[in-house]
Amino acid sequence: MELQEMKALWQISAATPLSDKEIQQIVRQKSSPLYRAITRQLLWEIGIWMAVLFLYSSAFDGANRSLGANLVLIVGLLQAIVYNLTGYFAARDLIHGSNIFDSIQTYIRKLHQFRWIALASRLALMISILVFFGYPMKLNPQRMISTGAILGIFSFQLWLIYRSWTERIVKLHSLIQPFDHFV
Repeated sequence: MELQEMKALWQISAATPLSDKEIQQIVRQKSSPLYRAITRQLLWEIGIWMAVLFLYSSAFDGANRSLGANLVLIVGLLQAIVYNLTGYFAARDLIHGSNIFDSIQTYIRKLHQFRWIALASRLALMISILVFFGYPMKLNPQRMISTGAILGIFSFQLWLIYRSWTERIVKLHSLIQPFDHFV
């Protein structure tokens, strides 16, 4: 179907336009599959970080480590929880513009920022874990290999996070690109 035909069909459509309030209500519905998936992931991650936070002293010998190492781990875990909550609330608030094109453009700009925040948050968490578990350790060749492997895994996770956010941004760009010349 050609663009002109689509425009003509759109204009003769008998559907009544929705008000801004109705559109916002539809967008903010808590029953969408994306919203449920985000909520499920948020609850799992926060549950895991909270469990680690409450059990680190006994399960990971936090009482035998320095106050500084304990504080670094606590701050790292708390910032991960705050990051997850921030992402959750950002995913709920999608309308930022007078039309859908402006809203999506604003959302893309926010995703660019949030990608770097996600990377910084995960890096901070990884550093806090390394500091906590590596604080009293004396390095020998075996531990250096293990630490190198852990750093490799952490680097791979950071790359996956970066790639995931970049794919989301590129996908949104590709969705609105055909409409660029209309605005």
